[in-house]
Amino acid sequence: MKTDNKTLELIKVFSLVVIALSSVSIAFWLAQIIDMLEVIGGNLEGINTSLFDLVNKE
Repeated sequence: MKTDNKTLELIKVFSLVVIALSSVSIAFWLAQIIDMLEVIGGNLEGINTSLFDLVNKE
């Protein structure tokens, strides 16, 4: 019985470690996506400004 309890405890600890690492990976991935969206937003703002200036010149 003691061996089974130790095995179950090891599985629990291993599962918690895997969940923690997955959470960190997902958080890092989401941070990268947010950064990319900010860059895309900046590019779109620049395009919008350029088009606005172009239209106003005519």
